[in-house]
Amino acid sequence: MRSPKAVAGVIIVFILGALAGSVGTYSIAAWRFRRATESPRSFSQFMAQRMARRLNLDTVQRNKLDDVLRRSRSRIREIRREIAPRMDAVFHDAEEEISGFLRPVQKKRFEEMIQRRKRFLRARDSEDPGARLIAS
Repeated sequence: MRSPKAVAGVIIVFILGALAGSVGTYSIAAWRFRRATESPRSFSQFMAQRMARRLNLDTVQRNKLDDVLRRSRSRIREIRREIAPRMDAVFHDAEEEISGFLRPVQKKRFEEMIQRRKRFLRARDSEDPGARLIAS
Protein backbone atom coordinates (compact mmCIF):
# COMPACT_ATOMS: atom_id res chain seq x y z
CA MET A 1 0.00 0.00 0.00
CA ARG A 2 1.03 3.51 -0.65
CA SER A 3 1.55 5.88 2.21
CA PRO A 4 -0.97 8.74 2.46
CA LYS A 5 1.94 11.17 2.84
CA ALA A 6 3.47 10.02 -0.44
CA VAL A 7 0.16 10.36 -2.29
CA ALA A 8 -0.41 13.81 -0.77
CA GLY A 9 3.15 14.80 -1.75
CA VAL A 10 2.60 13.75 -5.36
CA ILE A 11 -0.70 15.63 -5.49
CA ILE A 12 0.90 18.77 -4.02
CA VAL A 13 3.78 18.61 -6.50
CA PHE A 14 1.30 18.20 -9.36
CA ILE A 15 -0.79 21.17 -8.20
CA LEU A 16 2.29 23.36 -7.71
CA GLY A 17 3.55 22.41 -11.17
CA ALA A 18 0.22 23.30 -12.77
CA LEU A 19 0.13 26.58 -10.87
CA ALA A 20 3.69 27.48 -11.87
CA GLY A 21 2.94 26.64 -15.50
CA SER A 22 -0.19 28.78 -15.47
CA VAL A 23 1.57 31.75 -13.90
CA GLY A 24 4.46 31.42 -16.34
CA THR A 25 2.17 31.23 -19.36
CA TYR A 26 0.16 34.23 -18.17
CA SER A 27 3.32 36.25 -17.55
CA ILE A 28 4.71 35.57 -21.00
CA ALA A 29 1.39 36.33 -22.71
CA ALA A 30 0.99 39.58 -20.74
CA TRP A 31 4.55 40.63 -21.59
CA ARG A 32 4.01 39.95 -25.30
CA PHE A 33 0.73 41.87 -25.27
CA ARG A 34 2.29 44.87 -23.50
CA ARG A 35 5.19 44.87 -25.93
CA ALA A 36 2.87 44.64 -28.94
CA THR A 37 0.62 47.45 -27.73
CA GLU A 38 3.30 49.93 -26.64
CA SER A 39 2.35 52.03 -29.63
CA PRO A 40 -0.10 51.67 -32.47
CA ARG A 41 2.78 51.25 -34.91
CA SER A 42 4.26 48.35 -32.97
CA PHE A 43 0.81 46.77 -32.67
CA SER A 44 0.26 47.03 -36.41
CA GLN A 45 3.67 45.54 -37.12
CA PHE A 46 3.09 42.79 -34.58
CA MET A 47 -0.24 41.85 -36.15
CA ALA A 48 1.13 41.96 -39.71
CA GLN A 49 4.03 39.71 -38.71
CA ARG A 50 1.67 37.37 -36.92
CA MET A 51 -0.62 37.20 -39.95
CA ALA A 52 2.32 36.60 -42.30
CA ARG A 53 3.67 33.85 -40.06
CA ARG A 54 0.31 32.11 -39.60
CA LEU A 55 -0.43 32.22 -43.32
CA ASN A 56 3.16 31.37 -44.24
CA LEU A 57 3.34 34.30 -46.67
CA ASP A 58 6.27 34.59 -49.03
CA THR A 59 8.00 37.93 -49.66
CA VAL A 60 5.76 38.91 -52.57
CA GLN A 61 2.62 38.11 -50.57
CA ARG A 62 3.95 39.99 -47.53
CA ASN A 63 4.60 43.06 -49.69
CA LYS A 64 1.06 42.83 -51.08
CA LEU A 65 -0.32 42.51 -47.54
CA ASP A 66 1.61 45.62 -46.50
CA ASP A 67 0.24 47.50 -49.54
CA VAL A 68 -3.35 46.52 -48.73
CA LEU A 69 -2.95 47.59 -45.12
CA ARG A 70 -1.30 50.87 -46.10
CA ARG A 71 -4.13 51.71 -48.55
CA SER A 72 -6.75 50.86 -45.94
CA ARG A 73 -5.33 53.26 -43.38
CA SER A 74 -6.61 56.45 -45.00
CA ARG A 75 -10.10 54.96 -45.41
CA ILE A 76 -10.14 53.87 -41.76
CA ARG A 77 -8.88 57.29 -40.65
CA GLU A 78 -11.75 58.95 -42.55
CA ILE A 79 -14.35 56.70 -40.91
CA ARG A 80 -12.86 57.34 -37.48
CA ARG A 81 -13.04 61.09 -38.02
CA GLU A 82 -16.72 60.78 -38.94
CA ILE A 83 -17.70 58.76 -35.88
CA ALA A 84 -15.20 60.20 -33.37
CA PRO A 85 -17.54 62.87 -31.95
CA ARG A 86 -20.27 60.31 -31.27
CA MET A 87 -17.80 57.85 -29.74
CA ASP A 88 -16.27 60.60 -27.60
CA ALA A 89 -19.73 61.50 -26.28
CA VAL A 90 -20.43 57.87 -25.33
CA PHE A 91 -17.05 57.54 -23.61
CA HIS A 92 -17.55 60.83 -21.79
CA ASP A 93 -20.99 59.82 -20.51
CA ALA A 94 -19.72 56.43 -19.36
CA GLU A 95 -16.69 58.00 -17.66
CA GLU A 96 -18.90 60.49 -15.81
CA GLU A 97 -21.23 57.73 -14.67
CA ILE A 98 -18.37 55.51 -13.50
CA SER A 99 -16.67 58.40 -11.68
CA GLY A 100 -19.90 58.97 -9.79
CA PHE A 101 -19.59 55.76 -7.79
CA LEU A 102 -15.82 55.61 -7.32
CA ARG A 103 -13.98 56.52 -4.12
CA PRO A 104 -11.44 59.39 -4.36
CA VAL A 105 -8.42 57.09 -4.71
CA GLN A 106 -10.23 55.09 -7.39
CA LYS A 107 -11.22 58.27 -9.22
CA LYS A 108 -7.59 59.35 -9.41
CA ARG A 109 -6.57 55.98 -10.86
CA PHE A 110 -9.55 56.03 -13.24
CA GLU A 111 -8.53 59.48 -14.52
CA GLU A 112 -5.03 58.13 -15.19
CA MET A 113 -6.57 55.23 -17.13
CA ILE A 114 -8.68 57.64 -19.17
CA GLN A 115 -5.66 59.81 -19.99
CA ARG A 116 -3.64 56.75 -21.02
CA ARG A 117 -6.46 55.63 -23.34
CA LYS A 118 -6.74 59.10 -24.85
CA ARG A 119 -2.98 59.26 -25.48
CA PHE A 120 -3.09 55.86 -27.14
CA LEU A 121 -6.02 56.85 -29.35
CA ARG A 122 -4.35 60.12 -30.37
CA ALA A 123 -1.17 58.23 -31.25
CA ARG A 124 -3.13 55.59 -33.09
CA ASP A 125 -5.02 58.12 -35.15
CA SER A 126 -1.95 60.13 -36.06
CA GLU A 127 0.58 57.32 -36.39
CA ASP A 128 -1.18 54.21 -37.60
CA PRO A 129 -4.94 54.37 -37.98
CA GLY A 130 -5.10 50.97 -39.67
CA ALA A 131 -3.68 49.05 -36.73
CA ARG A 132 -7.03 47.53 -35.76
CA LEU A 133 -7.84 46.37 -39.31
CA ILE A 134 -5.74 43.25 -39.00
CA ALA A 135 -6.65 42.64 -35.37
CA SER A 136 -10.28 41.89 -36.07
